[in-house]
Amino acid sequence: MKKLSLLSYFHQIRYKPSLLTAVTIISLVCTTLVFNSKVEAQNRSRNVPSREELKNYAEVLLKMEPLRQRAFDRIKKTIPSNRGSVPKIVCNDKNSINGLPNQARGIAVDFCRNYQQLVNDNDLGIDRFNEITDTLQDNADLKDDIYEMLIDIQNDQDDDSE
Repeated sequence: MKKLSLLSYFHQIRYKPSLLTAVTIISLVCTTLVFNSKVEAQNRSRNVPSREELKNYAEVLLKMEPLRQRAFDRIKKTIPSNRGSVPKIVCNDKNSINGLPNQARGIAVDFCRNYQQLVNDNDLGIDRFNEITDTLQDNADLKDDIYEMLIDIQNDQDDDSE
């Protein structure tokens, strides 16, 4: 079963739709955002996502980024300084969640539920979202497509706000 993660390392991102945000988000997805699977690599489905799936994927990333940052910041504040940094949090791994202090656990669970709901609301299941993430890691053309879509969505948001 695929596992959605809350990142343990976060880049500072100014969340005003911009080229910098698009670059940072695609970088996070392709390098830092971890989706774990017990399935062997050769058994993973590598179906190329449709344009609609890529657009939905990009929209999920943009909507979740500020929520992810807030969740991380809130969790970071609950971790005692003697425990060090925020550990890797994997949404579908009980040990990962249960190893957190109570308050942090609640924040992580809420984040994971929100993420899963947003993925589903954007017509992607968690498994398909993870497949797309896996595919992006090995496909530079798809990375470019997502990058362009992130910029287009942000530009549309800018146009709507004017």
